[in-house]
Amino acid sequence: MRQIIIIALILSLTNCGTKNTYDENSSINIGYTLTPFNVVLYTCGEVNQRHELNIYTQDNKYYADNVSPYYYIGKRTDSVWTVELDQFRISTCNKFLDKIRSLPKECPVLSTCITRHIITSASDTIIIRGDCNSDSLDFFAFRQIIFQDKFNELELKKSNLIDNLNRSILGTWYYKPFKSSPKHGDYLVLTKANDFVSKCSWEFGTEHSFRSSCNEVLDFTYTEKYAWHTWKDIYLVIQGGIITYKDSSMAVGNDDATFTLEAITDHELRLKYLW
Repeated sequence: MRQIIIIALILSLTNCGTKNTYDENSSINIGYTLTPFNVVLYTCGEVNQRHELNIYTQDNKYYADNVSPYYYIGKRTDSVWTVELDQFRISTCNKFLDKIRSLPKECPVLSTCITRHIITSASDTIIIRGDCNSDSLDFFAFRQIIFQDKFNELELKKSNLIDNLNRSILGTWYYKPFKSSPKHGDYLVLTKANDFVSKCSWEFGTEHSFRSSCNEVLDFTYTEKYAWHTWKDIYLVIQGGIITYKDSSMAVGNDDATFTLEAITDHELRLKYLW
């Protein structure tokens, strides 16, 4: 009887020692609790932006929503991001909250526009004004950790889009040249069949190579490369050209130009000039 009691006691102590182990069927575990909260960050710059994350519980699990801003693949908005939080991300949320609570409510202002954090939970609301030193775990680092897989997927989608655009634009395209320097919003239409009976053409090759046959108005005499950029639109950038002299010194040969892609088919490329 005494042996049975001892064995039962050992089993009881063993179970107590493993209560904090991870249960793969649930994100909420003893030792990994988290207070749900919402964080909004207002930032300043060329464009003022509102960034918002929401951390919450549902069906005995923790989740994070990226409320704003939305992310784009070209002109298309990616879906709202929602991720289930594992132990590492739960721990990161707690560290972020601890860091926020340690910051002063007023910090130095480093620009003409004031950065603001608003962190709301069931127990309180914290408002921090100014540019605080939050070391390595600021809002953007925090968001990157929580949504790392989504960011990886986003970059893959963008890469696939650009690969498709490179294949679509490959070859020689003919166009009727501008008669004077283009203005913001002017359209440029290029065709594969030289519908304009024009000597002017752009040639897009592999490895983002570029060559222009007409350089009277849009001067790309020394340009060798083009590039795509995507964010709420698809931008085609004909890069600036560089002159390299025999002594290896360099100078600007011609400026770059940026267009938005309005449409592309097997036969027609339609661009809108920005700058």
